Amino acid sequence: MQRLSDMGEAVGMTKSDLRGAINAADDWLDSNMAAYNLALPLLVRNLLTARLKALILVLLILRRFEVL
Repeated sequence: MQRLSDMGEAVGMTKSDLRGAINAADDWLDSNMAAYNLALPLLVRNLLTARLKALILVLLILRRFEVL
């Protein structure tokens, strides 16, 4: 909630609503990590740690939505 407030974007939701969205996104991530890993080039898949693969995904999402 604090992060959303800091961004200065008005959102009409409660903390419970936000928690539901976070839980849904977390469930989606659990269900789709294998597909993301398989989408990566073989060399990247074999050389990078799960942490670095996650960082690539996070940076891509932040850049796509112009948060960075």
